[in-house]
Amino acid sequence: MEASRRNVLFDNFRGILVFVFVMLAVLGGIFRADVPEWIFSHALGRSLGPFGSPFTPVDLGMIFFYFVGGMTAVPAFKRRAASLGKNQALKRLFIRNIGLIGIGAVMYLVAGIVNKSPEPGAWGPLHSIGFTGLIVMFFLNLKPKWRALAGVALTAVHDIFPGFMYTYLCTPNFGADGGFAICVIYAGFFLITTVLFDLYEKGFGYFLLGLLPIFAYAAVVYGFGIIPPSYHPYNATFFAVTYCVVALLFILIKVVSEAVTRVLEKRILKRKVSGLIPLIGRMGRNLLFYFIARYPIALLFQILYSSLFVRMGAVAGGIAVTALSIALLYGVEIFFKKKNIIIKL
Repeated sequence: MEASRRNVLFDNFRGILVFVFVMLAVLGGIFRADVPEWIFSHALGRSLGPFGSPFTPVDLGMIFFYFVGGMTAVPAFKRRAASLGKNQALKRLFIRNIGLIGIGAVMYLVAGIVNKSPEPGAWGPLHSIGFTGLIVMFFLNLKPKWRALAGVALTAVHDIFPGFMYTYLCTPNFGADGGFAICVIYAGFFLITTVLFDLYEKGFGYFLLGLLPIFAYAAVVYGFGIIPPSYHPYNATFFAVTYCVVALLFILIKVVSEAVTRVLEKRILKRKVSGLIPLIGRMGRNLLFYFIARYPIALLFQILYSSLFVRMGAVAGGIAVTALSIALLYGVEIFFKKKNIIIKL
């Protein structure tokens, strides 16, 4: 696939991630008590998911993020190293990850105070992303085989020493969602994904072959009940299964998007098209903005619903909130596109 089409595919995939995150934040705060729990909640080791599985769609969120990040991290780092030099590129990555941790600290402190949490400023997703980034940044310049070995080693260390990890790497206020400890296994799967991208560059068939060991591991340890998935502390089985689901979604989106693009180009429009999904693809290019903005967007529509749309009833009110949320996102994206704004850190 030519580079532009490949980048569009990743933009679309990131966009789907952030769109789902935003809508879960908006609707979750309104309808969480009125729909099946698995739609807006983590399984937390319970048989809560569809068909009684210990996985819910919400459990895919962070591994989805790391899969997308891992598939773009190495080429982005190499481009920056080629223009700035390796040391400057590492410095930029260090500052970026510290920035993410700082933004997360402020966000979750404010959110905790507003929600009258007993632990304001507790651990959140941006902490995990930032600290995981600090781990993986030193491996990005290595050859694929060493990145693969580092990824497997980090995953193994996390699973072999969970007692140490979750006793000494999780302070009371930073124990939610795994704290520092979970960043070790996140880093492992992230580095493995960077190697899958190298295989993807060689050809889609190589990418599929690279996935086989992960699918085989998940099928054996989970399918035969050898190592049941654990949520807190987490284990490799939990992440291997969710990783396989995310990888299958990526394959599905790639196949469908390429098929739709071919039909548009050859049979309907009969000209080249970008393949970028309207709204979704652009949101993928502004992932950081929406990852942060989903909180005030969700708060805005919770206030609107409780003060206005609740009178319409759950169904009509839900439709109105969804329509207005999408309209707001379109408006933001129209503005960003007009001003050519892409927010990065």
